[in-house]
Amino acid sequence: MNSELCSDYYHIGDVSFYPAEGLIIKHLQRIKLRGKETELLHLLVQNYPNIVSRETLAEQVWNGTYVTDATINQTIKAIRDALDDGERAMIRTIPKKGYVLGIYTSHHQYRANLPHYFDKLSQPLQLLLYLTVIICLAMLVGYLWAKPVIMTAVQTNGYTVYLFQPSQVEQARFDLQDHRIIVERTSKGYRVCQLREGVLQCQDQR
Repeated sequence: MNSELCSDYYHIGDVSFYPAEGLIIKHLQRIKLRGKETELLHLLVQNYPNIVSRETLAEQVWNGTYVTDATINQTIKAIRDALDDGERAMIRTIPKKGYVLGIYTSHHQYRANLPHYFDKLSQPLQLLLYLTVIICLAMLVGYLWAKPVIMTAVQTNGYTVYLFQPSQVEQARFDLQDHRIIVERTSKGYRVCQLREGVLQCQDQR
C-alpha cells in the first residue's frame, strides 16, 4: 500500500484512535483531543508495550521546552477522561519510570482518500442510520409475514384457483382492495384475479 495515500490509526482495546485527526471513537461516540493530548497518546501507542518516561514526553511532545510535572499530569488526566479510563487500566503510571499502555494496542492503516466514513459519523447520525436500517428490516419482515401464503392451486374452467390460509384471507382482501387486481402482464395480455370468499380466482385477459 502506498504510504503517501495512507493514514495511521490504532485500536486500543475497544477504542479507535486517529492521530491525524486527533480523534477517539469509543462506543460510537466521537471525542476530539487537544493537540498535546493527541501527541502524547500517539507517543504512547507508538512505543507500546514499552514505558515512556516523563523526560521523553517532555522532549518529544513539548519539544524539549520546560514543562512542569503538573502539566504532564493534567494532560494524562485529560486523555484518561477521554478514554473513560477511570481505573487507569489503559494508561498505567509506573512510579519513577513513566507511563505505559496497559491494554493490547494494534496499528492499522487506511487510505487517506477512503477514510472510515461510518466510524467518523457523529453519534446522532449513526443512531439515525441504525434506526433507518431497523425500520426497513421491520417493514420487510412485516410485509413477508402478512403476504398471503398459497396452499393449493387448481385449474378449472379457464381459471387458476388459489386457496389461502383462513387467517390470511383478510390480508389478501386488503391487498386486492376492490377484489380485483392486475397480477402480472403476460405474453397475451394480463392476468386478472378476483377474491371470492377466501378463494382467489385468476383468468388471463387480452
